[in-house]
Amino acid sequence: MPTLKHTPKPTGHFSESLARGLSVIQAFDRDAPMLRIADVAKRTGLDRAAARRFLLTLLDLGYVGRSDDLFYLRPRTLDIGFSYLASLDLDRVIQPFLNELTEATRETSSFGIADGFDVGLLARSANNRMLNVSVALGSRVPAYSASLGRVLLAGLSPEQFKHYLEALPTGSVAPEALDRDALRASVEQTRSCGWVTVEPGPGRGFRSIAVPIRDGSGAVVAGVNVLEYPPRNSAPTMVRKYLPLLRNAATQIEAAMRLAQHSVATWNTATHDTAPPSG
Repeated sequence: MPTLKHTPKPTGHFSESLARGLSVIQAFDRDAPMLRIADVAKRTGLDRAAARRFLLTLLDLGYVGRSDDLFYLRPRTLDIGFSYLASLDLDRVIQPFLNELTEATRETSSFGIADGFDVGLLARSANNRMLNVSVALGSRVPAYSASLGRVLLAGLSPEQFKHYLEALPTGSVAPEALDRDALRASVEQTRSCGWVTVEPGPGRGFRSIAVPIRDGSGAVVAGVNVLEYPPRNSAPTMVRKYLPLLRNAATQIEAAMRLAQHSVATWNTATHDTAPPSG
């Protein structure tokens, strides 16, 4: 892996400290989920003292965890990347594809991103049978309990998922609500096959199936699902009926997100490169 050296910008507003802090976060990846101070220093081009200072600051802020002399990213780091998704023009970029998915399945479809230990529901297209009162837009549900959450958890490395389970606030989980072994098996299967179904359980009158949304690098950044409320089909039938449609919707959403990001970058470049008209 190449060294993640930052290049200072010749501008008065450039924050060298911020750039170095971000380079420390970027030092971790799928091939190196746990790093020592010396590893981070080597990957970022920082000296050991600076690498240690940034790692301990990120530890205090909750972005990094520590096990003896090894450091690892915690789920909170996902908030940085997902802020981009939360700022999207959802009505233009996401909603049309959810509407098409609902029209094709005759069921409710949703789009969500990680929000700490939860999933934040950002967009939905509801069918006529659902009164749209069970979960409001902007609501948060535990990631372990939702199909959207399961595909996001599957996007974590095995080491990151382990630390997610260890750091999960015990007060937010009823003892009977979380079977950690079953969740681990579900996430591993989701990571392998690329989709997940969630069965009805105590207090849950629905069945859902979800697939991940990936960015240009292949990282999981969101999820999209189809939800039956109340359930009308078995899980295998849902896979047969909805999985091809879900995957097609995910592909279109991913393309739209990349185009939206490119359009904003192009607009900003044109704005800064074009001199204002005189007069």
